[in-house]
Amino acid sequence: MSTTTTSMFTHPVVRVAFDPAAQGKMAVSQVDALIKGQVLEKQIDYLDPVLLDLENLSQARD
Repeated sequence: MSTTTTSMFTHPVVRVAFDPAAQGKMAVSQVDALIKGQVLEKQIDYLDPVLLDLENLSQARD
């Protein structure tokens, strides 16, 4: 594999989908699910501080 791939293809899960040698080892739906799962994790990490702020605000009001 050449070193001039775009950054999108450096993700290990994404690379499997475009690596002919790895095709068939992982179904596209599995790759899809893994990517979606990781995106979801990132969104949850991002929301955590926001949710904590909301909890603190509601407790302060009580």
